[in-house]
Amino acid sequence: MLLFLNPVLAQLTPLRRHALLRSGAVGPGSPLLCPRRHLQVQWLLLGRIRPLGVAHTPFPFWKNGSRFSSLCSLLITHICPFQPTTRALLESILLTSIIIAPFVVYHLYTFTLFCLDTSATTPEWCDRAFPSIYSYVQAKYWNIGFLRYWTPSQLPNFLIAAPTILLICAFSFHHLKETRVFTVTADSTEHPFENPSITPHVIHALILTSILVFASHTQIILRLAASMPLVYWAAAWLFLEHPSWARLWVTWSVLWSMISTILWAAFLPPA
Repeated sequence: MLLFLNPVLAQLTPLRRHALLRSGAVGPGSPLLCPRRHLQVQWLLLGRIRPLGVAHTPFPFWKNGSRFSSLCSLLITHICPFQPTTRALLESILLTSIIIAPFVVYHLYTFTLFCLDTSATTPEWCDRAFPSIYSYVQAKYWNIGFLRYWTPSQLPNFLIAAPTILLICAFSFHHLKETRVFTVTADSTEHPFENPSITPHVIHALILTSILVFASHTQIILRLAASMPLVYWAAAWLFLEHPSWARLWVTWSVLWSMISTILWAAFLPPA
């Protein structure tokens, strides 16, 4: 039911990359939610449809990190209760490599194509410490950068993204506070929203949200949030813990879903 309350549901059609990323991240083949390895590999390959799929690279290590002795000493005790295995480490490296490999290959290809041709003038991004054509194009043509989007003309985009941002932040801070993740010991709990297994999703959502708020087009969180399992847990938490706010969330989601469908069909902003 929560999926159908997504404020950009109509835009998540099968032909759009965001829909594929969403189905991979929260669908039956997700390595974040499913233990079957062959389905995990399928998702990892599918996740490369979007560059932000790289943001999922820590998950294999977090999933298996409870079995690394070297990492266990750095992690919190209640998140890391098991013994280490070499197989877990190798598995995490393999799964992470599958995620990163297309990103690395793409940058190597573009660097070879544009920066190693001595017969032509090389672009300015070739001389950077990390010569990424992706970040260069994003900054030059999409004005991506720290606080570049913080202008009066973009205030409407911040406002339409605010409900999703506030939901993610409210649930994340509630989870971190109740689970006491950053303490040496934590009280055991049977509450599903305070389960330590949710913690990596909370950290991932907060990092991605911070990037979108401070260094990107903030309104695209309306699409990208659909690929975060945490958003659906946060919505369920809102229904159970704060019903009045949940009713406002449903009202906003339905209204914005209809409005954004019309705008999207007419090729009008926001993106």
